[in-house]
Amino acid sequence: MHPCSVFNVLLMMNSLTAATGISVKKQSPRSSTIPSSLPVSYKHDSALSPHRRVQSREPAGAECLFSRASWMRHRLLHHSITRPQRWLRRILVLEKIDDKVQAPSHNETNGENSLSFQTVSKDLSLPWWAYNLKDVKETQRLASMKLLLLADLEAIESRTVQLRGQTVNVTEAFPDVYSDLRMLRFLRKEKDQDPLSAAEHYRTFLQWRVTNRIDERIRVSVDQRPFEHLSDVVAEHFPCRFHLVDDLPDRSKLLPIVLHVGDWKTSEISNVICSKKELSLEEFLDHWIYLFESLHRQLYKESMKHESMIYVDEICDLSGMNRHQFSPSFVRKIMKPWLSLTQQYYPETTKQIQLLKPPRLLSMVWNTVACMISPGTVAKVQLVSKYDGTVDDFVREIYFDKPHQKT
Repeated sequence: MHPCSVFNVLLMMNSLTAATGISVKKQSPRSSTIPSSLPVSYKHDSALSPHRRVQSREPAGAECLFSRASWMRHRLLHHSITRPQRWLRRILVLEKIDDKVQAPSHNETNGENSLSFQTVSKDLSLPWWAYNLKDVKETQRLASMKLLLLADLEAIESRTVQLRGQTVNVTEAFPDVYSDLRMLRFLRKEKDQDPLSAAEHYRTFLQWRVTNRIDERIRVSVDQRPFEHLSDVVAEHFPCRFHLVDDLPDRSKLLPIVLHVGDWKTSEISNVICSKKELSLEEFLDHWIYLFESLHRQLYKESMKHESMIYVDEICDLSGMNRHQFSPSFVRKIMKPWLSLTQQYYPETTKQIQLLKPPRLLSMVWNTVACMISPGTVAKVQLVSKYDGTVDDFVREIYFDKPHQKT
């Protein structure tokens, strides 16, 4: 690497350290602790080449003899510029954690193994069931994410809203929005659960809520003025149905939402929005923001009640759909900002998307829509072609154990 390039990298790291407000602690080169977020831990042998490393069998996060300077030098010499910058910031963040993150441990009581979850960090307030037991590093990533958002979280503590005639802090009024469970949804959306990217997206989410006054305009209405922001025009042209979790006999299953895509009158809604007489694009999006705010309020309530992270099963009834419904103008002007809204500000809401009775022309429409959807969302899609019943029969058969009676 050219010396100027190394100098630029060091300047970038210095500016990054100043931006995060975290100082690097000087440590002895022989007594460095590799953060547990690293994929593997290594030992350093001075007899070897500085570019060779011996992989250790010690668990991640253990005390190692590996020199931090040698490790960072290897990153600078053998990786791109962005990678050492990302890894350095992870080191700085994890060094700020006061309490060590502890994984679930098996305790033996009366000869039986019982799973106990210890306090993870004083900055984490997740219930025990919210943690992914298959990936114990998830708690560390969430702690890193919260440390990156310290200034933003402190700003939230000073925000208040008028709810039922009282001035209430937003964190107390809307725990479904500003809780660790919502942050966990943002974290699980990211590839490899990168806390840096998740924190940036959550910060964008907070700024969007402040800029558009989502709490004051819409979220308050969910609690005390139901259906205020629901548009009859949107409901008429874009029919959908929500099923309450309490109506489902098996609470471990998902919350179904039925979208009657085949009945969507996209040309009519496009004309209405473009004319701005009865409905504007902002009012159209406010309609869906209200629905998603109501949905996440219910998801949070039921998740806490039943000690299980509740997701949505999105069932799209495509019977009657035709290619004229998804014109280029509708996709560009209405569908694209709508999908961008749901994916950017309400991630990890849906567990699976079932396309019921897809038409033959679906491949053409799907290629157009898939490019605007994240790869994770595309992976959730399931095609249900061979079904001769209605969408109501499908929901009753899946969630109420009532098989469809063929006529």
